[in-house]
Amino acid sequence: MKIVNNGAFGKLGSKWSVLFAPDLMIQVTIGGQLSLLMLIEMVERAGFRVVSANTDGIVIICPTDEEDALAAVIAKWERLTGFETEETEYSALHSRDVNNYIAVKPDGSVKKKGAYAEPKIVASSWPSPLNEVCSDAVVEYVTKGVPIFKTIHACRDIRRFVTIRTVKGDAVKDGKYLGKAIRWYYSTDASGSITTN
Repeated sequence: MKIVNNGAFGKLGSKWSVLFAPDLMIQVTIGGQLSLLMLIEMVERAGFRVVSANTDGIVIICPTDEEDALAAVIAKWERLTGFETEETEYSALHSRDVNNYIAVKPDGSVKKKGAYAEPKIVASSWPSPLNEVCSDAVVEYVTKGVPIFKTIHACRDIRRFVTIRTVKGDAVKDGKYLGKAIRWYYSTDASGSITTN
């Protein structure tokens, strides 16, 4: 029901929806934020460290021998607020910021978010990448200690080096028209720049 709930919440702010109720949207938003702040305060007062938070969750550092104590704090918050939490364990979290990170799970699998995530497939069935070999190299380094240059030099898939962007106006390189969807890779052999009008 998460998708249904999120969809209904989104409609509270749409003046074209039968569910339009901006006052309720604000109440839900502020209520949720205050509830999360309450959880953060309870967790911090119990001696745990919150290292990241956004509108729908927090990341807590918890030693394995203190998991029961943390669970008791969270259970108390759930009783007070009526909310239920979900948990995902990480053995490591490498963040650029709250929405861009690489999380390593205890089984060694990796969750990549934002700038580090795999590109989405676009209508042409080709992903819209952003030099994915860099993300690959960071993941290999933080999970296995493989030096960055080794992953980059070992990659034989040119698509992992390509960046695709849609630009406003016209893109031009060395006087040649490139169009609105431009693809490129970084090279030590090329000079000049891609410009847009």
